[in-house]
Amino acid sequence: MRKLTVLLAVALIALLAVPAFADVPVAKAAYGTPVIDGVMDDVWQTAEEYKIDKLKDGDDGGVTAVWRGLWDENAFYVYIEVKDTDHNFNGNVSWGDGAELYFDPLDTDVNDFSTDEVVYFGFKADDVTNTSFTGTDTGIEAFKNCYELVSIITDTGFIYEASFALNKFNGAVNMKAGTVIGFDIQINNKADDGDGRTGAYGWSDEDNTAWQDPSVFGKVSFEEAVIIETEPAAEAVEAPAAAEPAPAAEAVPAAAAPSPQTFDIFALTIAAAALSGAVIIKKKK
Repeated sequence: MRKLTVLLAVALIALLAVPAFADVPVAKAAYGTPVIDGVMDDVWQTAEEYKIDKLKDGDDGGVTAVWRGLWDENAFYVYIEVKDTDHNFNGNVSWGDGAELYFDPLDTDVNDFSTDEVVYFGFKADDVTNTSFTGTDTGIEAFKNCYELVSIITDTGFIYEASFALNKFNGAVNMKAGTVIGFDIQINNKADDGDGRTGAYGWSDEDNTAWQDPSVFGKVSFEEAVIIETEPAAEAVEAPAAAEPAPAAEAVPAAAAPSPQTFDIFALTIAAAALSGAVIIKKKK
């Protein structure tokens, strides 16, 4: 019985420790700074990929989409890849091919867009200057001054890359590791020339209510920067000092070779003649 009581207590503590947003998806934004040009820089490879696959409106047109997030001290970055071979840009922002992004930077979980801290942002795939916003006048005006966005259109789909200086949109946003923001993405698809879009896909929202209820947004957590450590270079081992050369032995003078014995030629001649008895000395007159 005592063991069961302990287990129940542990389970209760674990339940209370579950974050309040456990019922919405939570994405991790890796630390890094990309160039906003629609090209996937190497730094994007460090960020996890998340599917935008909840069909929240219309019919499934075979569209698939994924996104990644990065952050640094200046901005939150988003890279979205959409596979959609049937392009149709007719209609306004929400009814043609394009995307919508939803922000609750202070993670307030409010239920409407009546505060300055939340904003909806929509744009067309073929013209990212064709935009739409929902929020207060103050919030929208601040948001317009904090983002950079590009769209790349290919035969197989779309690429959206954007930066959002959330510390400018709302100065209370702490651009640091551990910060959590409310966020959601919607991909709009138009497959025919009729009225309205034919489908819409969400990352967090699956009931098509994010446009009026920020509490259904997902969460993005700013992760710690990953420091890649390298092995320190091996310390140079000091070579032992070279041994001093032994002092050169004093040169021992070589014994002088005996000088060849020399003789006076004249004396030698006389001696030879005396021995032979045939020496004749003539005196020149």
